[in-house]
Amino acid sequence: MRGAFLFALTIGLIVGSIRLTQGLQTNDLWLAYGSAQLWWAGQPPYDYPTNGWPSNPMTTILVLLPFACWLPLDIVGAGMIALSTGVLVYGIAHSGNLAKLWVLASWPFWYNVIYAQWGILFLAILMVPKLTWLTPIKPQLGMGIFLANVRWRQFVYTSLFLVLSWLADPGWPNRWLAQVDSYDGFLPLLYAPLAIGGLLTILLPYRGLNRKHLWFLIFCLTPQRPWHDQVLLWHGPSQWWMLALMSAMSWTAILYPTIDHTPVLVGLFVAAGVGLIIHP
Repeated sequence: MRGAFLFALTIGLIVGSIRLTQGLQTNDLWLAYGSAQLWWAGQPPYDYPTNGWPSNPMTTILVLLPFACWLPLDIVGAGMIALSTGVLVYGIAHSGNLAKLWVLASWPFWYNVIYAQWGILFLAILMVPKLTWLTPIKPQLGMGIFLANVRWRQFVYTSLFLVLSWLADPGWPNRWLAQVDSYDGFLPLLYAPLAIGGLLTILLPYRGLNRKHLWFLIFCLTPQRPWHDQVLLWHGPSQWWMLALMSAMSWTAILYPTIDHTPVLVGLFVAAGVGLIIHP
């Protein structure tokens, strides 16, 4: 246990330091950070200019409140990535399936590092289900995880988290939903209905609907953006060779940036699904 903690801490600090020292972008984290600063100033958080970006739910803003009042954005972004990576690595080490560390060699993982995205945290939640109460931070990613892993204790914790967000800004869902019309995500199942739909048709009757299969089914129906969210797919397979193949496949997105990445995205979903069929 101590060895796993120290290993996770080391990897988290290394990844966070890379993000901090390279002066990387924060993509849409700046929006939640700015909204949190407005909240501390006593102003409505949804008055922060979005510049055409989809806004964040109050649950996202809420987790940044303790930091936005005294830490600069680059420190917050690096800290979020370091903590998320550390929890992820700890969850993998604690599970005993070290093959899942292949995710650290994938493009979606480093995309999340470069742009300070939340995907790493949500993969960490999948590996450490006790953190399921954090899923409202990003509802579109968290819904499937919550439904697949919810137990009464996590239901209570999640409810308290939502109540706290309401107390911080009563009525926030209406204001948030009014600012998300610019979201340009895709639904994987509609993206490749034959490939992914056929895979689900084989997986569900053949292997049954356990918690991981339920999550995968919902994830295929979840709005997502390319490379932001597909890091969660490394939760599916258990085989080292499949995880390594997925990591190698993912890098075609940066090695060949001018090609259509649709086959790569579909391939990652298919590989994850096949991994679940081979070893549920």
